[in-house]
Amino acid sequence: MIADSANTQRVDLAIEQNGGRAHGLFGEFEETKVFYVLMGRLLSRRTRKGGLFILLVLLILTVWLYQAHRVKSSEKETKNNSSNAHHSYAELSYSEPSSPCNGDCEAYTNRLKRYCHSSLFDGNEQISSNEGRLTNDDYELVHVHIVARHGDRTPVSNLRLGPRVYYECGLVQESINWNGLNDFTPHFLTPSSRGIEPQIQFHPGTQRHECGDVKGIGKLTLLGYKQHVYLGKLMRDKYDNFVAPIIEDVPSLRNGVYVQSTQVLRTILSLSAFMLGFLPDSTELRRATTVHISHGTLLEAPPVGIETVYKHCHGYSQLWNEDRRQTGYLTSEDKRRHLITNLCGMFGLVSKCQSLSVAKVFEQLSIRGCHRPLDPLPCVKNNGPCVSYPQALELFKFADWAWSNGHPLKTSIIATMPFLTHSILSPMQRVIESYQRSISLAGSYKFMVSLTHDDAITKMLTNLGVRVSEWIPYATRVVFELWKKKDEELYEVRILLNGEVVTPQCGGWREGMNDELIPYPVLKVFLTSGTHRELKYYNNMCTTT
Repeated sequence: MIADSANTQRVDLAIEQNGGRAHGLFGEFEETKVFYVLMGRLLSRRTRKGGLFILLVLLILTVWLYQAHRVKSSEKETKNNSSNAHHSYAELSYSEPSSPCNGDCEAYTNRLKRYCHSSLFDGNEQISSNEGRLTNDDYELVHVHIVARHGDRTPVSNLRLGPRVYYECGLVQESINWNGLNDFTPHFLTPSSRGIEPQIQFHPGTQRHECGDVKGIGKLTLLGYKQHVYLGKLMRDKYDNFVAPIIEDVPSLRNGVYVQSTQVLRTILSLSAFMLGFLPDSTELRRATTVHISHGTLLEAPPVGIETVYKHCHGYSQLWNEDRRQTGYLTSEDKRRHLITNLCGMFGLVSKCQSLSVAKVFEQLSIRGCHRPLDPLPCVKNNGPCVSYPQALELFKFADWAWSNGHPLKTSIIATMPFLTHSILSPMQRVIESYQRSISLAGSYKFMVSLTHDDAITKMLTNLGVRVSEWIPYATRVVFELWKKKDEELYEVRILLNGEVVTPQCGGWREGMNDELIPYPVLKVFLTSGTHRELKYYNNMCTTT
């Protein structure tokens, strides 16, 4: 037994010295440790002799070699399936198809580039970003709120068109410091409707992990993680002078910074990735950062220190469907659904597609294109027909149309009034009152970050009066900046979408105002009064408790 224990310890030590990995005959994988430990124990028992013992050892070795070969073959297939995806992860850029691409192919490719991550890049070049600076030097920045969509993800349904695609969504210890995610402290503002709180604890693996269709539904990918690390660094660069005093120590951070996310894991991860890029490399500051998690995708719960004005709108889905019916959206959508039927019919999935939105069907092509841009469009197996570029382009146009028309104004107002009141207007008001009274009030956060989803951002922009004509890309950001005119009690708001000023598109902006700013009182009046915007109307339309 002494020899047995010594052999086992030597094997464990060798594996530990190798970073937790054991080298097998067919490569590196965790199960090799089990084999070495087992063989070490068996071979240490010198008292066992004879053919039976030798046969047992050979049998174990044969089974192990067979399993190892299967693992290696699977890893090789995964690597081949994902080689193009890994190419695009190296830099946050989009690879152009190598073969000539004209007409519909070129139009589809250009639209795909805008969807994949055009919030950060125009082609392979970083887009212009105007956050944090005004052309007028008479103002000082006093408050910033960044509202962002989560990063690149896997499809949200288990529908599969064509061959299986693997997306890198595992924890990759050797390429990113995933351990930093565990430093952030989750705090749940509202209980989960299912009584289950999502976990924010992650354990880095020692190998790349590829997730396929079913196992990785709606998961943040490694690309999505990198997008938000990059976005965090970009925002830190843009607001460095403003935020440096706020994040210089733990007390300042806790009083001046507020970050929140929906309860969906991909938004929690995206927010954590953003803060990893945004904060200095300090474990102490990360651990002092509380990730406030709100039930629902619209971030209705008010931030800590802000009173509740709007309660949850029960029955919103029914209101939304009725609004879409009255505006003629549902009728127009039915006329276009033949595009989905034709696509799904090629792959024998018509019945499965009937209950899915155009976005969920088409993302099977768009997400594949974001990760495998060098691949042709999918084909039916056994030399069956392939999706054509004209067909894919028409489907993308359908998806864009659905996204820009499927969120009518009335229900977009109802959906986003809680967030705009609780998380946008109220913190601004607290900051203004803090300056006026020269004291720090609860809820007067100077820097805020909210992570949510594409539909919530689209509805919010619709409420503001900013026209959305396309399906918004991953890591899209809407930034609200509150500026104070120096030596005056004048506070004005600037709104930016992916680095471009959109304030003049806001419904409350008028000719004669600054071409970048809208006075805070004007914005507040626009959002809280008039048709569909009054609190009384909200309460009448919603069954509140």
